[in-house]
Amino acid sequence: MKPGLTVAMIVRDERENLEHLLPVLTAGADDVIVVDTGSTDGTMDTARSLGARVFETRWTNDFACARNRGLDEVLTSHVMWIDADDRLDVADLARVRERALERGRAGLMLLLVNASHDTGATSSSWQLRVFPNRPEHRFRGRIHEQLQTALEATGTPIERFDVTIRHEGYLDPAEVVRKARRNLDLLRLELAEGSENDVNVLYHLMKAATACGELELARGTARRVVETPPERTPMDIIQAAAVQWARIEYQRGQRSEAERILRDATQRVPDDAVARFFLGDLLRRGGELAGAEREFSVASASPIRNTNLPLPVAGLRRAILWNWAEVLEMLGHPERAEPLYRQILAERPDDDAARVAAARAAIACDHLEEAEHDLARLASSAAAEAEVVLLRATVAFNRERDDESRALFELARARMPRHWAIPLHLGHLALRNRDTTAARTHYEAALRLGDHPEIRVGLAAVELENGRPAEALEELARVADACATRPVPPGTHALAGETLLRLGRPSEARGAFERHLSIHGPDARVLARLADCYRELGVTDAARLGYTRALTMSPGLAEAVRGLESLATR
Repeated sequence: MKPGLTVAMIVRDERENLEHLLPVLTAGADDVIVVDTGSTDGTMDTARSLGARVFETRWTNDFACARNRGLDEVLTSHVMWIDADDRLDVADLARVRERALERGRAGLMLLLVNASHDTGATSSSWQLRVFPNRPEHRFRGRIHEQLQTALEATGTPIERFDVTIRHEGYLDPAEVVRKARRNLDLLRLELAEGSENDVNVLYHLMKAATACGELELARGTARRVVETPPERTPMDIIQAAAVQWARIEYQRGQRSEAERILRDATQRVPDDAVARFFLGDLLRRGGELAGAEREFSVASASPIRNTNLPLPVAGLRRAILWNWAEVLEMLGHPERAEPLYRQILAERPDDDAARVAAARAAIACDHLEEAEHDLARLASSAAAEAEVVLLRATVAFNRERDDESRALFELARARMPRHWAIPLHLGHLALRNRDTTAARTHYEAALRLGDHPEIRVGLAAVELENGRPAEALEELARVADACATRPVPPGTHALAGETLLRLGRPSEARGAFERHLSIHGPDARVLARLADCYRELGVTDAARLGYTRALTMSPGLAEAVRGLESLATR
């Protein structure tokens, strides 16, 4: 047996894939073996013409049997198995050959990336692909055939080697379902032949049944793996089965049972990022935002590693950050959400959805330059979307570019006639121009689309502008009730302070102004009105200090100048 690497594969009707793959294999390996199981598209002729040795075997619904037919023809010291829809570089194949010969007795696990039509679902896992050529090293299993047990029986060490194979067999959704149905049929055959205690068979049965919509079978199999796992079942399989079981229970409407299963999983393995993520998602869907935030936070800090099971590592990392950020926005913490969206962008600069979300959070934090930069970098297709138009309008409003803002809000309203934030901002524009009648009309239009605290704050501002502070306070009380479990909209405390001061309640007004300053930082006008509270309460030193600070920030501020003049006449 000569030192070298043979690449072996089984095929059926794979002519087009072989045209891509075989030139790489024949350039980087010592020999290439193709075992055909019944092609009718010229696969065998193509394989021979591209330098492979070709053999035929009858298909018996047994992948291991077909692969082992190829192993019988290997003439080199090492073998690498591959599929026709796998892809790798010549340089990587040369590295694999070099490593296999260097390590001699060891088997090599390579990183398999399963490309998907849904980029977020692209998964990766370590898979045993290269091994010493020995008669004892043969595959077993009709489907998802395995080598590891055979190598362990001969004492062959198994190592991971940093080479990636890209598998392109799951790009067509219809093909995914077809393969799942085929796999399910073969797995049932394996069970009938006595593999009911083979955890590999059970795991893949659960996955195939789920993909085929046979949820009762998937549920029962997952439950069995979790509650009575076969001996020596790896913990990552138990955890994966628990997550799958919980997801099926949720689909069945058994939310409490799903939560129990996921909490048990996080107790077994506290740093299981997948279980934490799905528990957080379940809590978010149930409106338990504080609990969801905690789970996403722990998931983010937990390791997300490639294991021997397919896992959408990159997609999961993005999903954790995205959902965590969304929950933080719901909880009124855009300042914590924005950096999470920017973490996604650091890894995926072309992720337009994350850029839009980052801009939205930046606007809420008054980071207007960053928001404009984000919106300017969007692809033309994303920039034309209605949400982006709305964000551009909001930036223009916050920067007091009223004509531009109004035009953009009207454009957004034409595209999203039922979005309550558009009449809300049109109301703000009218109020900025002291047109309280138009402002009220816009706010009431917004209210008809949804009773949101931001709209009530606008109505309170209209009442105050019209000299009706008692009515303004009633609206603000509604805001407080609606925000019992979340922060009030920005500016609410300052408006409450103004309302209370006009009602002759300076002590309460002081508390509201101080609350605003503690949340949003120094603001010259709010400092001046806080100083008015101290003046009304007879605390003249504090009042004088407040007016002075306000004038330092905004020289000539009328409210502060009047306040100091009032103190001078006392």
